[in-house]
Amino acid sequence: PPAKVVVDPVDTPTLLPTQTLRGTKDKNTSVLMNGQVVVPMNSSIAWETAVQLNEGLNILYFSSKDPFETESTRIAVGIEADFTAPAPPTVDPADSFTTSSEFTMSGEKPLDASLFLDGEMIIAQLPESDSFSIEVLLDAGTNSFSLTTKDTVGNESAAAVFEIERGDFSFTVDPVTGTTNIPEFT
Repeated sequence: PPAKVVVDPVDTPTLLPTQTLRGTKDKNTSVLMNGQVVVPMNSSIAWETAVQLNEGLNILYFSSKDPFETESTRIAVGIEADFTAPAPPTVDPADSFTTSSEFTMSGEKPLDASLFLDGEMIIAQLPESDSFSIEVLLDAGTNSFSLTTKDTVGNESAAAVFEIERGDFSFTVDPVTGTTNIPEFT
């Protein structure tokens, strides 16, 4: 019988629904995956095939056949596919207006998910904690923050958007007239 098919290392877990698997085989053999020919008999020793993955663990069995229909020993390859995004983070309710230049944003995120603020990772995956508390700097006016989570394979949640208005309560006094100029806020 032909020698066992060799499958190169695969990315697992993966968020990609299709993976191209490659490897080597004996000359003048075909490659079978789960009993179906995926690479017709040829003289090459290198082979490759694209595989559609299902959510969860995909067990694929590879073998080869020679021109006499003799089949090699099967080998199993497992690929874990994860296409499910984690839940978005939740931000604890807070006042939508402040005069402070700093604000502490707190909330919850899924366990085993990293937290991203405006596209930058700010909290790495912490399996022991689902709560977060981060300090952000505020500019005058409306400040909008987008928070997302990502799991270990890179699936990203929908964004949770949080807005807070920073006002400035400074006022001026005209030294000549004594008139106070206090800005109005809406």
